[in-house]
Amino acid sequence: MLTDNSKIQEISRRSFLGNMTLLLGAVLGIDSLITACGKTANAIEAQATVGGNCEANGTNVSIEVVHTPNHTLTVPKEDVIAGVAKTYTLSDNGSGHTHEVTLTTADFMNLQKNSGVTEVSTNNSNHTHSVTVNCA
Repeated sequence: MLTDNSKIQEISRRSFLGNMTLLLGAVLGIDSLITACGKTANAIEAQATVGGNCEANGTNVSIEVVHTPNHTLTVPKEDVIAGVAKTYTLSDNGSGHTHEVTLTTADFMNLQKNSGVTEVSTNNSNHTHSVTVNCA
């Protein structure tokens, strides 16, 4: 029995549910069980990073994969330079639906400083996507 509280790690509800879904999927041999968050067990999220030069080279956009085909989005360097909040539509690409994601003025200020940002898309078809914009 553990009595030292420093040895007990806290775990978030989302992380716990994700881990339990992966375990259940492995036991049952199902790799695409849906979690309580509406994400598949093999969803991939990109991380916002620092580096590149958005104003000179534009951006690289990563959209969390929760289905195939996945959506795409382009954030032009002109939008970064303008620095005004803007709502984009994630393209359909044959998935049968779209989503929207809004980059705020604060997001564009971070991109102007070559620091990546992550926002969550609107919910459509019972799921959302994490959208990460980094500088190229």
